[in-house]
Amino acid sequence: MDFVNAKDNGTYLWNLAHFVSVLADNVIFCCGDLLPLLSSVTSRDYGQDVIEPCGGMTLETSFSFLNRLMSLVDVIVFTSSLAFSGVETNRNMSTGGFLRQCLRLVFCCAARNRLVCRQRNRPILPLITSGKLGKKALKEARQAIKTLIASTKPPSEQDLVQNIPGHVTTVTDPEKLLQEMDVNRLRAVVYRDFEDSRQAQFLALTVVYFIAVMMVAKYRDLLKSEDSDARARFHTVPSPGAVS
Repeated sequence: MDFVNAKDNGTYLWNLAHFVSVLADNVIFCCGDLLPLLSSVTSRDYGQDVIEPCGGMTLETSFSFLNRLMSLVDVIVFTSSLAFSGVETNRNMSTGGFLRQCLRLVFCCAARNRLVCRQRNRPILPLITSGKLGKKALKEARQAIKTLIASTKPPSEQDLVQNIPGHVTTVTDPEKLLQEMDVNRLRAVVYRDFEDSRQAQFLALTVVYFIAVMMVAKYRDLLKSEDSDARARFHTVPSPGAVS
């Protein structure tokens, strides 16, 4: 984009990058944090998918900020050739720290989208009778999943706060492991030019590890789904003696 790479806009983009760096980890924390999201994505039981709001903001507000922040990252980081060493120096960060923040934002969005895909046939959590969750906690967990799903949908005309240009649905194909938008972002991180090759290798290995974790969880879900279908067919097939 000419606007992003124009020299006259360098200071403006640098300020935006600083703004993103300040907000990135706080927004991820308010969305329930990255590790709980990954735990829910890779959980063996849907009953463990519990996302709790943090930082004093509701999940709806937090994911709304996440969508906006990722829109900024898409423009000023993934479509530009700017160096962000100035941001890292200003914030006393190590080399590559800003891009690692951006990668955590990408992981947060990708994990959110994957969790929504897992829940596409289960808009609310099943009733848990093990006693681990009380009625209040179960209700909050169900509401969190609903909010998570709503955050991936395009804004309505009535919702003027989220009705910003370029904000569209983030889940286009629920059957895919990663959505096309998430794949493009991960590719942009891996193929971005780095002054330090070690940072490039670290980010690439992190992306590979993240995808591997997603693949293992997806494969397990497929096996469990096939096993459930086989059991259902076994119970519905009548025995030969029952046929008159």
